[in-house]
Amino acid sequence: MQKKFFSIIILLLLLYNGTPNNLYAEEISINELYKQYCLIAKTSIEINPIIKEKSDVAIDYAVEIIKRAPESVEAYLTLVALVKIKTTDKVCHKFESMKDKYFSILDDPNNDVAEKLVFIRMMFMVFYDFSSVDEVNKNDIKCFDALIRFKDECKDKGLAALATQLLFYKKNKEDEYRKEFLEKFSENLAIPYVEMDLIANLWANNENQKCIDEALKWCQKYNNLKTPDGYRAVLCAYELISGCYVELKDPENALKYYNMIKSEAPDYSNLYDLKKEIDEMGKQK
Repeated sequence: MQKKFFSIIILLLLLYNGTPNNLYAEEISINELYKQYCLIAKTSIEINPIIKEKSDVAIDYAVEIIKRAPESVEAYLTLVALVKIKTTDKVCHKFESMKDKYFSILDDPNNDVAEKLVFIRMMFMVFYDFSSVDEVNKNDIKCFDALIRFKDECKDKGLAALATQLLFYKKNKEDEYRKEFLEKFSENLAIPYVEMDLIANLWANNENQKCIDEALKWCQKYNNLKTPDGYRAVLCAYELISGCYVELKDPENALKYYNMIKSEAPDYSNLYDLKKEIDEMGKQK
């Protein structure tokens, strides 16, 4: 299983079939906009190849969610899900437009912050041509410096929290910024997900059994917590636990937690990929 930040994202049932301006109307709730965003961002192209062509629209949705409700769980999970955006010519063009507009003014912590946060997340995903690794590192340093300024100086506490979230991607500083988030933004609705990020980092560091133990404790603490789509949040912990058992080459327990997700939420977004990993592990035995 590829080591990456654990993504707590959902597959939803509604397809976008209108214009972005329609969906940005105030009567469209943040939760509904998030559902539309997640459907585009998270749906596997193996399941729905057409969804890839809507990826550029998802970027617009991400900006709008963060702009309208930066303190929401939806905003936090939107930044998590950006890594799932499919690369298309339209997406690359949109990114280049954002780069032309925002890269030179990243150090302003109180204007166009939602747009800058989405842009920075895409910078970390290297949506651009580069001549050397040094160029990428230099760009990342500029982005991290901007995020630190947003964290400390942005007047909107919700946006400051989201900037802190993106600092989770700073190598060797991940847990330091997660802990700062927990302390500085203790009332933020995304606190349970930040705690889960801390646990998932155990998995990323190959501490799989400890990760399982901590994830089970998290499940006890948040047994009744619901994600924005209505699933119990413990399903994301079950996914993490199943992934740990994949790493431990324990197909029986990996399948056990997979089935626990499937029985409760058969349309859970990551089931398809999780089952592929479990099946692949079986082939390697």
